[in-house]
Amino acid sequence: MGDGLTLSVCKDRLVLTRDEQALQKAAQLDGCYAVATDLKAAQASAQTIHDRYKDLAYVERDFRTLKSGHLEFRPWFVCTEGNTQAHALTSMMALKVRRHLEQAWWPLELTVEEGLRELEQLCVMEWVEANSGQILCRRLPEPSPLQKQLLDALKLTLPATVPEAKVKVVTRKKINKARKSRVK
Repeated sequence: MGDGLTLSVCKDRLVLTRDEQALQKAAQLDGCYAVATDLKAAQASAQTIHDRYKDLAYVERDFRTLKSGHLEFRPWFVCTEGNTQAHALTSMMALKVRRHLEQAWWPLELTVEEGLRELEQLCVMEWVEANSGQILCRRLPEPSPLQKQLLDALKLTLPATVPEAKVKVVTRKKINKARKSRVK
């Protein structure tokens, strides 16, 4: 408050004096800020510098998103530089996907979490021959109206049939069991 307030000692008392004119002059600058840069005027306009400064709010939001919610970008313990870089790259790509979903679903007034919860209800149905147990066909059900809106916003169409996955998914739980059995 430097110029607007003066503190003085009078006998055994502290006296605080307000300069109303100086306070009003300072109040005119409330909410104003200055951004200093080493760029020359030819390199970037004042508006561009201001806009990039304001973009830092998005960077901060993205780091919060990485550390919480669906992405949960936590400290990781990997053995090699390549693994560390791969983990960081994968996390940044997930953030890019999340931003895309957020922009596409904004007009629907749904959060990314709400949209994903709705879409995770879509699942593959299998027609199985009763006698042999052989899978005859794999299909996706007709999406609900909200699921259709979500997919349309992303410009996605679901396939009529789904091929059988020939991949085994190994979860951490299974990996740990395998490791323990090898150690014995």
